[in-house]
Amino acid sequence: MTPLFEQALIKFLQLRNETNFAWRKKPSTSEFINWLTLLERKEEVNEMTAEDLADIELNKLPYLHSLVKNQSDLNALEQIKM
Repeated sequence: MTPLFEQALIKFLQLRNETNFAWRKKPSTSEFINWLTLLERKEEVNEMTAEDLADIELNKLPYLHSLVKNQSDLNALEQIKM
């Protein structure tokens, strides 16, 4: 397990269990893999590290849209990003 994977998993689980956001359909393994792939690309071009990811607030995480399964969750997610 890489440090980025570990931090992404921590953030993913925090998001799934966030009480301020009621998911209609919580993100699953498939969405996590998609999100992790995007994060790894940022890491490859030196735009992100595991430490950077650890320091980012949940509502400011990059590529949150990749974790959403439906439009209502996307709309709700946009509201908490503000």
